[in-house]
Amino acid sequence: MTTTVTIKDVNGTTMWEDIPIGLPQVWDVKSSSWSYEDGWYVGEDASLARSISPSGKEWNDFAVEAKLNVVSGDAGIILRYSSSGFYRGILYFDDKGFKVEKVKDGTVTELGSIIKNISRNTAYVLRFFCIGSYLMAFLDGKWCFTAYNREFKSGRVGLEVLVGKAKFDYVKVWKI
Repeated sequence: MTTTVTIKDVNGTTMWEDIPIGLPQVWDVKSSSWSYEDGWYVGEDASLARSISPSGKEWNDFAVEAKLNVVSGDAGIILRYSSSGFYRGILYFDDKGFKVEKVKDGTVTELGSIIKNISRNTAYVLRFFCIGSYLMAFLDGKWCFTAYNREFKSGRVGLEVLVGKAKFDYVKVWKI
């Protein structure tokens, strides 16, 4: 059983959403296989696994956080997903990078990155503040960099695994 919490202000605007990790069937799965294993929401695929937040809520200025354990491949959090494209904050293991990228029409553009000593099968906490055109990236509570791009002003949050398997837990989104 999974507990979810949604807090709304007096106007009914969602201020905080604790996304139900234990219920993969409520996520809007865009590709691949997602399951629930030992308390983790697990995405696995030979090419791409993408899953978008279940509420359908589009967020403008917000923060999102998730605990991530990458078993193989690369993985991260989707920021401001829409039909025209999205941003993603992702851990790349081959080049030891923590990056924010823009994905539009099949083209990936790096917006910001930092080299970090990261390891597979280790849990990391990724947090992003998306305010206006700024995307601030944090890893394990430490600020890493700020990216800037005016393309996508709002969108849904999601999870992504590239060529491999990753586990997610404690996904939270809140309005800023």
